[in-house]
Amino acid sequence: CKDVFEKGLFIKGNLVELLQRHEVSKVFIEQPFTFFNSGGSSGKTMATLQRFNGIVSWIVYELLYIIPDYVGATKARKECGIKVPRGQKAKQVVLEHLIDNEKNFEIEFTRYGNPKPESYDRADAIVIAKAGYKLSQKNT
Repeated sequence: CKDVFEKGLFIKGNLVELLQRHEVSKVFIEQPFTFFNSGGSSGKTMATLQRFNGIVSWIVYELLYIIPDYVGATKARKECGIKVPRGQKAKQVVLEHLIDNEKNFEIEFTRYGNPKPESYDRADAIVIAKAGYKLSQKNT
């Protein structure tokens, strides 16, 4: 997928397929950062993520008539008991946590033995979903 629109169509196709096999009553989407921090994402990256999250949010609403719940990454990690030590990258800590604690979580590696970037994204998505579910159970 090249741009956010192609990625949106890819997500929509996968969501339609998922809905044929599962009943979905809640959707959780990572709330993008709204501030700059040193060593963090650039403004361009943050704007792209905001745009993509908006597209995915609309697709969810269009297909399910559900307004997604947005969960911040820091809150999600805390809710899942993931502590990021100072100086360590959160994405790496999350990936290691899932490798150690989720028996069905599989990652792919580059030819150099590093996790492929999409492994980090999948790990983040799992943490957002688990945290969203836990938070929604607290609110019922």
